Amino acid sequence: MTLRQIFLILLLSRGLFADMEWRVENSNFTLSRASLVPMEDADYIYNYNRTRLRSDWKEDHFFVTGIADAVNYLGGAFIDSTSFEYTRYFKSDTPFKTQTGFSYYGNEKGAAYAKLYRLYGGYDDATNRIVAGLQNITMGVGRIWTPTNLF
Repeated sequence: MTLRQIFLILLLSRGLFADMEWRVENSNFTLSRASLVPMEDADYIYNYNRTRLRSDWKEDHFFVTGIADAVNYLGGAFIDSTSFEYTRYFKSDTPFKTQTGFSYYGNEKGAAYAKLYRLYGGYDDATNRIVAGLQNITMGVGRIWTPTNLF
């Protein structure tokens, strides 16, 4: 299942389920970052913009949550760098795609992509909670330690 199909399912589900809640958040930062390549002595200034769509559905004791991100980088020096090449190849280790390819645009060199951040569902009552799905876990945070930033 592709990310476009997941977005379509989330959008269609709004009309099918009355108890659907939607939220949109936007984060925009101008960052200064050293190169990820040890031999490359360079600093990059670029704009990072993330728009996050979250959808929550509940009915009786069942629930489903989906979170998707649209990520945008703007800054010619960073987009042309070896560090950005490494960033482009970070992908989840799931048996299906959770991220679109990068789209490049503009004279100032921008790149954008969309990705599935979380998708899980389950059952929750007074004594039981069962949850299954995908959740991105960043190294060193939360209750699980993982050496990657993958699913």
